[in-house]
Parts: sequence; structure tokens; C-alpha cells
Amino acid sequence: MLAWFGNLPLTAKVVLVTASLAGLTAGGWGVLDWNGDRDDCGDARGGVKRHDGECVGVTDGSAKPFHPALKNIQEKIHAENKRVDSQPDMAKVSIVYLAPMSVTAKDPTTLAGARHQLEGAYLAQVLLNERSGNTPGVRAQPQIKLLLANAGAQSGQWEHAVKQIQGRTGTSDKVVGVAGLGPSTETTRAAMSRLAEHRIPMVGSIFSAPEIRGGDGRRLDARDGLFRVSPTNTDEVDALLKAVPPKGRIFLVQDNDRNDIYAQDMAQRFLAARVPGTQTEAYVTDENGRPAGGNAFLWIRSQLCGDGDVWIFFAGRGKQLQAMLETFADNPCVGQKMTIVSGDDALNIDWSAPKVKRALSKDITLKYAGLAHPEQWTNQPGFGAAFTTFASAHSQHGFKQADLIDGTSMMAYDSVLTLATAIRNGAGNTSTEGVQGMLLQLHHKNHVQGASGRIDLDNATGKAVNKAVPILQLTPQGVRAATVAWPSGKPS
Repeated sequence: MLAWFGNLPLTAKVVLVTASLAGLTAGGWGVLDWNGDRDDCGDARGGVKRHDGECVGVTDGSAKPFHPALKNIQEKIHAENKRVDSQPDMAKVSIVYLAPMSVTAKDPTTLAGARHQLEGAYLAQVLLNERSGNTPGVRAQPQIKLLLANAGAQSGQWEHAVKQIQGRTGTSDKVVGVAGLGPSTETTRAAMSRLAEHRIPMVGSIFSAPEIRGGDGRRLDARDGLFRVSPTNTDEVDALLKAVPPKGRIFLVQDNDRNDIYAQDMAQRFLAARVPGTQTEAYVTDENGRPAGGNAFLWIRSQLCGDGDVWIFFAGRGKQLQAMLETFADNPCVGQKMTIVSGDDALNIDWSAPKVKRALSKDITLKYAGLAHPEQWTNQPGFGAAFTTFASAHSQHGFKQADLIDGTSMMAYDSVLTLATAIRNGAGNTSTEGVQGMLLQLHHKNHVQGASGRIDLDNATGKAVNKAVPILQLTPQGVRAATVAWPSGKPS
């Protein structure tokens, strides 16, 4: 069979052998995946495979870290899963936390945000597993295993992750639901649609688009097993308009990317409010999520600068808002006060960036609707007990206080807590259908008290009803909670 090799010149043989050896040693003598990529993701069960250069799929934490920054938290999750597995007499089920974890600069979310989400999901798992059951001294059942599903950068490998999730519903892992899901993007929507087809219950942590459509164009809701613990874009816009009323010259600056559900929906929700005198400015993004053309915000600045103060609703991602702030740091509107308001993705702004600090030191005020913030209950007596429990565990497990600022840890905690509450309320019926049925009951007197506030699930839409929306302000010193708003005008 290798006669052809013997007929090659010596130099060609050397090149082929050297290349082959290099290929073997580069990945620790890994084998090749069927797609031609090296299968060196370190997962003995084969749930994580390399696709297009990324390790994607499902793991109990034992696979190679999806990113070096996630090594510590993946090891903690793996240790807790091993402890659960070491108790053969205890009932156990698995919750999958699905999110993009091999985050790149192209993602709307950040690597730090991905780590914070896993920290929150882990804390929910540990606290749930430490609770006592009906028998004193015996832990509550079923015990919760937490599996991690990496959907890849920009959730571009969601199909591989969802296939692995679906395949584990009928195994010893007994997957009964999915938490997390990811931000409001087209790829996240596609993953939700596929999970709904498989009738796997979902509790989203950070996606805020009010409507998610399935592959057939039909709206997905509680009947499809889709729930969420986050406020919607509608809730956020309503809260912002009440907390920071438009005044002066009013502008909408929007991203025209049709695949970014978040940006499109924020713009539509603001326009639906019919604020008189609104002037619209738009930009497009390149494949890296940056404003195309490089100086789009410089041209938009020329429209904003002029007579009188300016109020701007920014309907785009935090990374793009940061680019606009940096433009104003170098090219301010002299003698003009500017108020910028935006949605929850502003949490991805790097407030420590020198140009951001410089912009916010000028006549620019930036306020945005957050998903959660550790200071939101400071001036709200009687609302912070669940957050206190969460924050205490966060500190005890060695996580940094700064990891709480973007709120994603709190949201991930609440999504896992909500799903696990439905699981345990099922009194032994831990089928996916049974869990979905129990999620429908988590409202009014049976609501879940989360770290981010009361979670009262509408049993038709799956949305969190009247969810608290913290209004945050970004300053040169960091993020602070300005106030808390409720869509109805008051807490439930």
C-alpha cells in the first residue's frame, strides 16, 4: 500500500515524516476528529470535540478548560459533580448551563462575563445540594449535577452543543433542563428553537429579547418550555424612560445589524414609545462586531454636536457604545451636556479604559438598564435577603467582589435556582415534561426569590413578570446603582 512512499525522493520523505510527527506532537498525540480537526479537548466521555478550532460540546467539568481563564471554575464544578456521583443511594439529575464559553473579541459578551456566569451557576448548584431534605441531616434530593455546554464563539457551534445535550437526556446523566442559553442573537435563537423541538425545558439568564421565534416563525413561549429570569427589552426601555426622561435634542443611535436581535429590538421598543422630535442615526458593524468604516461615530458626532443639550438612546452592543464614548473622548461636543441611555449590554463596556474614563469625565452622563447589580437592594429594605445568601456564598467560595459588578453571576445563579426549584417541586417526577409542568407553577405565591429579585414566571409567555430593573450609571470610578425600577411602577 505504501509503495508510492518508497518511490519518493529522499527530501520529500523527510518533509512528509517531519510534518506527520509535528502534527502528532502539537496536540499531545491527540487523534483526529472526523471533521479533520484534532480531538485534543481532554474529554474522556467524548462530549467535547474540536470543531473549527474550538472545543465545543458538553462536559461535567473534566474536559480541558474552554479557555484558560475558566480553569478554576471548571475544576470547582467538576469536583462538586464528582461528589454528587460518589453517592450511589442519592437520586440525581443534571442541569446543563449553555453559553458561549470560548469567547473572542467578536462576541457581544466578554470572557469575564462568561466566567462570572459559571461562578453563579456553580454557587446555585452547591447551595441547592447543601440544603437539607425532609429527613434531618440528609441532603435534599435529587442532587444536582451541573454540566457545561460550550456553544462556541458567538454561539456559532450551537448545533454540536445542542446535539450533545439532547443525547444526554436518556443517559445516566439524566439531563432534565437547560439554563443560561446566551445573549439575544440569531445563533442563540436557533439553539433555543432546536431545544424546544426536543421538548427540553429552558430557563434563560441574560437574553432580553421579548419574542423568540422558532424555525417555523412561530413565537416560542412557556408552552415550548422557554422561560427566562431576566427583564425584557420592553421592560428596560420603559424603566429607562421613567428613570431618565428624554429632554433637549433627542437622538436614537442604532446598529443596523439584522442578525442582532437585541439591537434591533431595543431600537423598535424605543421607537414604539413615540418620543417627539427623535432624530435617528445608524451605523453598521463589521464581522468583528466593530463599527464598519472606522469613523462612523465621528460622523454621527457631527449630527449630535450643536446648540443645546443632547439626550441619546443607544440601541447597540456595549462594545460599540464604548467605541462611541472613545470617539467623544478625542472629539467632545464643547460646552454641551450629553445624556446617553442604553440597555443591559452596556455592562460589557470596559469602564477602566482610559478613553472611556476621559469621556465620562467630561459633560457626558451614561445610564443604562442593568440585569442585576450587587448594590441594587442597598436602599430597598426587605428585598435583599436572597442576595445576601448569594453574596455570602460568593465570598466563601473565594470569588472576587468585583466579579459581581456586571450582574451576570447573579443572573446565572437565578436561572439555575429557578430550574432546580421546578425540578424539586416535582416530587420525584424528573422527566423533562414534569419539569416543564413545574416551571408553569412558579408564579404568585409559588414565585422564586432570586438574588436579582422576585421571579414570577408567566405561565403563558414564560417571561418574568414585573421583574426589577436596576438603573445603573457608569462613572470614571466604575458602575454604581442609581435606582431600581419596576415595569408596573411598583414591586409585586
